[in-house]
Amino acid sequence: WSSSIGHGGIVFSPTAALTLTGGIGMGFRAPTLFDLYSNGPHLAENRYEVGDPNMKQETSVDVDAGVRWSGARVRADLSAFRNRIDDFIYLRNTGTQTNGLDRYQHEQVDAQTTGAEVSLEAELSKLVSLRAQHDFVRGERRADGTALPLMPAPRTVVGGELHSNQIGWAHRASLGVELELVAEQ
Repeated sequence: WSSSIGHGGIVFSPTAALTLTGGIGMGFRAPTLFDLYSNGPHLAENRYEVGDPNMKQETSVDVDAGVRWSGARVRADLSAFRNRIDDFIYLRNTGTQTNGLDRYQHEQVDAQTTGAEVSLEAELSKLVSLRAQHDFVRGERRADGTALPLMPAPRTVVGGELHSNQIGWAHRASLGVELELVAEQ
């Protein structure tokens, strides 16, 4: 397999605190030997996998954009992407079994993934800072909009940190706590 790829991007800072970003890129992925020639149990995954020796390489075009703002005590970041993938390679559960294992077929489909991430961090005082982040990815077949399997679930992270330069035995000390909430896929 062979393919041409290219990438480009731009970063624009209209003010010292504000940055706008954008990018476009092309990519490809050749099928692995497992994608092509599997025909047996994959015991680590507790399934029976079947490959497809006629697979083509994946090709994709990805577009992303973002905005970052950084003030004296608050930082915010928002980014989003859209990735159009031709001949996306994935494993599909056929709903049947072989030798007592669920049967999975390596397949290809034209797909699209979209996603975003937003984060906010605030320094409430010299001792306390808080942060929050949320990200999600949606993958779907372009032909009918049905969901692709094995996409990451939406995730939210919230946390805080206590920090000090006033502890005699340490040059700088901090104590943080973080909570990660993961939604259903």
